[in-house]
Amino acid sequence: MKSNESDPDDDAMRRLQNGEDRALNELIERWQKPLRAHLYRECGRWVVANEIAQEVFVRIWQGRAGYRAKNKFRSWLFRIARNQMHNARRKQSRHPEVAWDSVVEPTMPDSTWAEREGKFNQVRDAVTALPDDLREAVILAEYERLSLIEVGEVCGCSTRAVEGRLYRAREILRKILGKNLVFRGF
Repeated sequence: MKSNESDPDDDAMRRLQNGEDRALNELIERWQKPLRAHLYRECGRWVVANEIAQEVFVRIWQGRAGYRAKNKFRSWLFRIARNQMHNARRKQSRHPEVAWDSVVEPTMPDSTWAEREGKFNQVRDAVTALPDDLREAVILAEYERLSLIEVGEVCGCSTRAVEGRLYRAREILRKILGKNLVFRGF
């Protein structure tokens, strides 16, 4: 197994474990945008994605003593994000005072890429319509570019299960999107 000594995330986590709380700022700076983008793909709401991302970084700080560099930091990060997303969904289902669909999102400015935005929306809607386990596998593998092993670590399943989920997701997306839209090799 290759040494993680040069990995800046593992280095920051070691410093955080040793009491250097400023190391968390480095992790937030490096991972905040990718994490929020990932969470947005999961829930489709920027406001919710931002709230969950903040909670993920709180959990990282709280769980710093239990972090082990045997796996990649990003797998650990996305595992925490997955758990927080599930918690948020459970909370939303138990206390539906404000539905996620009713949250007012910022609008995209007019731009020259309106046609591409329409295709993007079709793909986003198709991915959002997938069952949770399939959507999660697609987002982690295709958008976050995690390996099948890393996706399995995040989802808590085997590599074969991840392969099966991706296969089923591709079949569903081909049916929904048709031949006119290509989704990263789907």
